[in-house]
Amino acid sequence: MSLNQKLELKLKQEQKLTQKLIQKLELIPLTNTEIDTLIENETMTNDFLKAVEEKSKKEEAEDKSDDNDYSIEKEYDIDKDVLYSQNDWEDIKKTKRKKVESKTDFLENIPQDEFSDFKKQLKDELSLKLIDEELKKICIFIIELLDSQGFLQYSLDTVADLLSKKNENREKLMHYVEKAVDIVKNLEPGGFGSLNPAEFLLFQYNKKNIEKPLLKEMLTDYIDDIAKNKILNISSKLGVTPNDIQKNIDYIRKSFKPYPAWGIATENTEYIKIDATITENGNIIMHTKYRQLDVMDKEAFEKYISKFDDKKTVEFLKKQYEKASLLVENYYSRKSLFEQILNVIYERQKSFFEGGHLSALTQTEMSEILGVNVSTVSRAVNGKYIRIPSGIYEVASFFVNISTGDTSQDEAINVIKKIISEENKKKPLSDDDIASILKKEHNIDIKRRTVTKYREKEGIPSSRQRRVY
Repeated sequence: MSLNQKLELKLKQEQKLTQKLIQKLELIPLTNTEIDTLIENETMTNDFLKAVEEKSKKEEAEDKSDDNDYSIEKEYDIDKDVLYSQNDWEDIKKTKRKKVESKTDFLENIPQDEFSDFKKQLKDELSLKLIDEELKKICIFIIELLDSQGFLQYSLDTVADLLSKKNENREKLMHYVEKAVDIVKNLEPGGFGSLNPAEFLLFQYNKKNIEKPLLKEMLTDYIDDIAKNKILNISSKLGVTPNDIQKNIDYIRKSFKPYPAWGIATENTEYIKIDATITENGNIIMHTKYRQLDVMDKEAFEKYISKFDDKKTVEFLKKQYEKASLLVENYYSRKSLFEQILNVIYERQKSFFEGGHLSALTQTEMSEILGVNVSTVSRAVNGKYIRIPSGIYEVASFFVNISTGDTSQDEAINVIKKIISEENKKKPLSDDDIASILKKEHNIDIKRRTVTKYREKEGIPSSRQRRVY
């Protein structure tokens, strides 16, 4: 064998390994739902690949005798003199995949009433109103201008500008816009089309038909002070006690919604598809459509292709077989990696599974435990969700950065929340005070600015805003 031949063989082997690695990297970040779709498409176009669906025990018993049998589909006609060329096969794959995708899209897009978008709800109710068609069109236009919280994104003047036509009577148009906004506001559950939180709170006050003059004055003139909890400032200007102001603020928090779409699903709602379940005792259940993926036995494949004399056909079949073998190998490699990660998560986060807090665990640490690159761990967990006894969580959320010593960020946040929950509400603790308590009583040494960052991350107001009079 010449030097050139040896060099050529080496290059070919490296190219093959690279292709294997590329597909492996492509499969790792896929969710189980995406993997199922990929397998479904591949089995439709590659008869050397066999996927066995999850079945009940009764179905398994009935099909047990057929589990390891392989057959070539009728459409893959071995008696034809010329099989599909590679290009023809790619076209067939695309056609079949489109059919699968369109079917999936249709099922996913069936409307579900309980998750309807609030804009659709408003339009449905509007359609029942006996109002002028021109006015109804303006109402629909205003509904489309609502943001995700249900507030109108533009002033009424701007809305009129957007609707105005050449030589149109401006005064008449403004009258229509004002009337349309009022109609939209009174569509159930009410308040959609308000320009800001203050206007929405006043709308709710009027709709409730309550008689609280002090509350109405606070909502009309002191909404910014309410948001900043400037109770002393409001009480001094209105000439009432801080306690009176505090009672009204408590009433607002208890009885008023913060924005019109509060509690209503929007059109951007995404439904989580779970990739796995971890039970109380640590058992891992993978949520996949297929429980087994196999490729035709090598000996059976060699016997099969021996029936063909055409070199192009044989070459094509070999590529298909190689592709199926590669997919099976990488499929189980990905599955094994994901299961190993979940096993480590269960072992390291047992406290959380039992109702406690998360412990320190980083993706770098996970990569060292499993002997893989940290980027591989990141690819394997991002965008995937698991169900545990206490609920559904993103896998990535089980990785917490170390904040100090052996204390995780999650643990530090939990301690901060506990300290704040036990503070004197009339004299709430500053972030400096909290940092000091963390160090003295809990041996957690973090700076004041870190306390502030964690507090804001949890949506906890500042000491001034937490103060109760």
